Amino acid sequence: MEAGVDLDFPVVFRAMAGLDSIAQAAGRCNREGRLACGEVHVFVPPTQPPPGLLRQAATECRVIWKQIDPDVDPIDVKLYPRYFHRLFARDLDAKDICEALRVGRDGDVRFRDAADAFHLIDDKDGATVIVRYRSDETKEDIGALIGKLEAEGPRLWLMRKLQRYTVTIYRHDADRLLRLGDIRCVERCPSLYVQAIGTLYDPRLGLLADGAPGDPAAYVS
Repeated sequence: MEAGVDLDFPVVFRAMAGLDSIAQAAGRCNREGRLACGEVHVFVPPTQPPPGLLRQAATECRVIWKQIDPDVDPIDVKLYPRYFHRLFARDLDAKDICEALRVGRDGDVRFRDAADAFHLIDDKDGATVIVRYRSDETKEDIGALIGKLEAEGPRLWLMRKLQRYTVTIYRHDADRLLRLGDIRCVERCPSLYVQAIGTLYDPRLGLLADGAPGDPAAYVS
């Protein structure tokens, strides 16, 4: 919990992350000033953050901390210009998405080009999972559609129907869920995975890659 909550803890543990994220978490320690001093512990988890900005932020924070003296406050506001300069001193629009969204002389905007170029998770880092989502508005039998995919392989019309049931997750999460048996590969389409257990997808919370909230299994590696 980093933002949007007013909670007060005597001790806070935060996995290594960006300097701003760590400061947000630290704001939940001794928030009400009831203690003489609170404790914030930043630890290095056994796995790295997902590739991209999150991993880069954690890396730059570690670099900044290695450069400061031991008696300097690790979340001192004077560190932020250096941190953000390092974090954003790279091309954040390598695919020219901003240019595609620029209004042309005739009022045209290249929305299709921007949509094709934008990926929240890069294809090489992501994996697609077909979830067994159901709602009052859903008319298709998702089980029947998955069965047809596994029996006949991918068809254009079938993949269009299944598209609304697909969720993209990070590759390392897919590998872990596969080992746990929470998802399985589609034999005729090995690049796709299918939800294998009923608790993996929640209609309100989405795909629970880290386990259901409060599920003891989420703490077992």
